[in-house]
Amino acid sequence: MWPLCGLLFWLNALLLERCWYVLCVWPARQQAYLKLAPRQGDSLSWVRRQRAVCLGGATHELQQGLRLVRNLIKLCPMLGLLGTVCGMLQVFDALALGVPPSDPGVGNAIASACLTTLMGMGSALLGWVLHGRLQRRITHHLQQLQDGLACEVTDAN
Repeated sequence: MWPLCGLLFWLNALLLERCWYVLCVWPARQQAYLKLAPRQGDSLSWVRRQRAVCLGGATHELQQGLRLVRNLIKLCPMLGLLGTVCGMLQVFDALALGVPPSDPGVGNAIASACLTTLMGMGSALLGWVLHGRLQRRITHHLQQLQDGLACEVTDAN
């Protein structure tokens, strides 16, 4: 059960960090990207290339860490099932030794097995929902930045 708790800690920490960044830090960063974008250049193609580089940097900045979050979300149910198997093995060992099923140790092992399953599946579902909302927000911010850069390119010419 402890590996699952550690995984949940890191998953929540990464999700909170990304949410904080997108909601609190990114608006100022977006304004900085818009101010630093080239307005004129030798040619329109140069300006467009520079804007594409700017958009690529912003995409990398916003997407940073989300692949790890996706992988941690995928691991949650697997670790929950691993905890279930370990808990059920404890139950079967106790029953093989002749411990009556009404013994508190057997009940604790079953509870541990069920709890790890619940934690793994619940955290995967919650992480999946939060990751989806965060990804939609990031897509929206990138579209806003792209629209702002495109408007300035047409205004520059």
